[in-house]
Parts: sequence; structure tokens; C-alpha cells
Amino acid sequence: MNRYVFLLGVVLTGFLAVGMFQAKSGAERSAKEIDRLELEIARVKADIKSLEDRHGELTNPDRLARLAKEYLNMGPARSSQMVDASQPERAFGPLIDHGGHDG
Repeated sequence: MNRYVFLLGVVLTGFLAVGMFQAKSGAERSAKEIDRLELEIARVKADIKSLEDRHGELTNPDRLARLAKEYLNMGPARSSQMVDASQPERAFGPLIDHGGHDG
């Protein structure tokens, strides 16, 4: 009987050792994947920051005014050309729905 208990103990210990090895190697793989993803997140955040900076440069009102003058021979808008965007009907009259637009 003692021999069977000992054998059962050895088998259980073997299973536990294999389980511990798998858990440890799985945790190491997970840690490496987390590190890789954190680096990727940092790269994407840097790309976003760069794109936001570039967007700010490209949409700078002074730059747009200079380009409008240089390429389109445009000057600053006169006060009579200004329209309150929240009330387009006042400047353009009633808006007409020509149909065919879902949404």
C-alpha cells in the first residue's frame, strides 16, 4: 500500500512540476507581450503627438492667411462678408431640402 501512495505522490509531484513550468513560461510570454505592447503604445502616442503638432502648423491662421494671399490673391474678410455660422438662414435665406439624403 505504501508503494502505491509513494507512486501516487511522485506522479502528482510530476504533474505539479509540469503545471508550474507551464504557468511560469506562460507568465514570461505574457510579460514579454506586455512589454512589446507598451513599446507599441509609446510609439503610437509619439506618432499622434507628431501629427497633432503638424496639424497645428498646417492650420495656423497666419499660415493660412499668407497662403491665401500668395496663391489666391485673397485679403482679410470684410465685415460685410462675415456670416454667423449658427444662423445661416439670416445670410442665405431658408435652407432647401432637395431630398434623397438619409441621415
